[in-house]
Amino acid sequence: MPVVVYVLGRYTLRKMEGNLCGAEEVYEVPGVVGRHCIYELQGGDATLLDDEDFIKESMRQAAEAANATLLHMVSHKFEPQGVTAIALLSESHISIHTWPEHGYAAIDAFTCGEHTNPEAACRSLRESLKATAGSMELLSRKGNTASHRQLLGAVP
Repeated sequence: MPVVVYVLGRYTLRKMEGNLCGAEEVYEVPGVVGRHCIYELQGGDATLLDDEDFIKESMRQAAEAANATLLHMVSHKFEPQGVTAIALLSESHISIHTWPEHGYAAIDAFTCGEHTNPEAACRSLRESLKATAGSMELLSRKGNTASHRQLLGAVP
C-alpha cells in the first residue's frame, strides 16, 4: 500500500516493502509557507490529559520533536477537568485542548520552515498521552492559493 510522506513543498509517494520504504515519485507543491497538522487524539490516559504540568512538559517535548524553537507556553486547568495549552514557537504554534472524561484531545501544530516537522509534534503528544487511537490531517499552508489537504487517516 503506498504511503504519502510530506516535506515542506514536496510530497513523496512511497511503496511499503516490509518495514522499509522505497521512494517512487516526488512532486512539488508551489508557494507553500508552512504545514499545519491537526490531530484528533483518542483513547488517551484520562489522568495525564487532566494534568496541567504533564501537558506543559509534553508540549515542550513535542516542540523539540518538531525541531521547533519554543518561545513561550500558556496553559489553563479547567474545573472539574480539562487542560488547554498553547506553545508559541518561533515557527508558529502547537496547541492542545483536552477532555479527560472522553480520553480525547484536539491537537493543532502549525510550523513554517523546512527544518520543522509538525507531524512529529503530534506523534510526540500521542506517545506522551498514551493514546490508543486517533487521526491526523495535514494541510499545506500557501501564501497565494488554496491549501492542499492530505488526510493521513488513522494513527495507531
